[in-house]
This record gives sequence, C-alpha cells and structure tokens, in this order.
Amino acid sequence: IRLLPLIVFNSLGGAAAAFFFQGWLIANTLRLASQSLATSFTVVVAAAPDTLARNARHTLIHLLLLVAAAAGVFVLTAPLLLSLLGRVYIENSVAILRLLALSSIPMAINVWFVAYARLRGWGRAMMINYAIQGIATIALALLLVPLLGLNGIGLACILGQVAAVMQTAGTVREVLTAQP
Repeated sequence: IRLLPLIVFNSLGGAAAAFFFQGWLIANTLRLASQSLATSFTVVVAAAPDTLARNARHTLIHLLLLVAAAAGVFVLTAPLLLSLLGRVYIENSVAILRLLALSSIPMAINVWFVAYARLRGWGRAMMINYAIQGIATIALALLLVPLLGLNGIGLACILGQVAAVMQTAGTVREVLTAQP
C-alpha cells in the first residue's frame, strides 16, 4: 500500500503526486490512531490473556467509533484543512482526502483483526489479510487511476480494505456477538 504515492507519481505526474500526498498524510493520522489502539490492545491482552474476549470486543467497538467519527470530521472539514496549503490544494486534494479518510474505516477493522490474529497465533490469517489489502489495493489502483485519476486511488483504497474486511467478517461477527 505504501507504493500508492509512486503509482500516482508514475501514472499522473508530479503535480498529482503532490496533491495526493497531502491528502495521504492527513488521512494517515487515522491509520496511526488505529495502529496505536491495536498496539495497546495487544499489550494489555498479552499481559492478561484471559481478557482477550472482553478486550477484543471493547477495542473493536471503540476503534470503529473513533475512526468513523474522525473520518467524518475529515470528510466535512477537508476544504478547511487543505486551505492551510493554498487554494490549489482545495481544488485538487479534497476528493482524495475524503476518499482516503473513508477508507480508514474498513482499514481500522483490518488493523484490529491483525492484532487479534496475532494474539490468537493466527499467522496465516494475518498474512492473508495483509496480502488481500496489498494486492487488491495495488491492482485496483493500476486499473482505476487511468480512468479516474486521483479518485481512482481513493476508490482502490476503499475497495482494497473492504476486500480484506471480508476475510475478517466471521471473526468480527463472533467477537461482537459473544456473550460478555
């Protein structure tokens, strides 16, 4: 997924890469927040393995609430955030920032799932999740960028994360519906 800025640069040129990268940097704060919460979850459960079920559910719910609310704020305030960089960024980066912010919602589920899988010792499930995220996102980006420009990258990010979430659906459902 870290290849996306290079795909934009090679496919759309330096100016588009600059517009993409600012939205990428801002939206990436949501990824960092997800990873931070998932790391805390991992540490807490590693210290007290008997709390896995309770903490898994608690972390997933809070992670989704936090990221969805923050993504909503980014979607609503994208023009304001980008106005700090100048009018040209408002004109060219708002859509990509909004799409990347929205992609952080399914990404939060994937980040949580990888932490949960690590705690359960499911190395293969982690590898599959990462592979789906990477392959689907890159393949879709290469297909959609020529058709949709920067919006193609944003759409590829959303669809790549959703594809990986499909692998986690059974585990997510099990964790959310488990009796406390």
